[in-house]
Amino acid sequence: METLTLPGTDIVTSRIGLGTWAMGGRMWGGTDDPNAIRTIHAAIDRGVNLIDTAPAYGFGHSEEVVGKAVAQSDQRDKLVLATKAGLEWYDDDTLARNATAKRLEKELDDSLRRLRTDHIDLYQIHWPDPLVDLEETATAMARFHRAGKIRAIGVSNFSPSSATSFAARRHCTRCNRPTTCSSVISTARSCLTPRTTT
Repeated sequence: METLTLPGTDIVTSRIGLGTWAMGGRMWGGTDDPNAIRTIHAAIDRGVNLIDTAPAYGFGHSEEVVGKAVAQSDQRDKLVLATKAGLEWYDDDTLARNATAKRLEKELDDSLRRLRTDHIDLYQIHWPDPLVDLEETATAMARFHRAGKIRAIGVSNFSPSSATSFAARRHCTRCNRPTTCSSVISTARSCLTPRTTT
């Protein structure tokens, strides 16, 4: 399996990742957890170490399945877990963008619990939130990074200009861990290249 190092970090990831949206069951006609876990294990056995998920995938169910599979594999230290934040769901099965610092922190703690881990390798804002200043969102993400809860910061579904704007937040020039700045900027640049949809 070919690998690459996420620019600005020491995170080595397989060029092929496993997307787990369908494993959440929502919008996909249900889920088969044992089969999903076997799929994750088969991917790991074949050298895939990047597993992408999100709380919005089945309202947390996909993360729970990934967490269980990773725990059973006993290979957490070899895997790159990527998840997202910034979407809030409601009882009527609807989603809304919410990238406030308060929401991001709650989602991070919930994701850590569901994924059965003490850190997330790549934490991404799932969709841009036009109602929240990017500075608030970027500052919260940098705080999570400094606390060691996340190893790299990214964005998903952002336009190239929005990703660059996110990466350019002024706090990055003053952070006390240089990889925060380079991770944000490098990940924002990666939005300019083709990406998988998950």
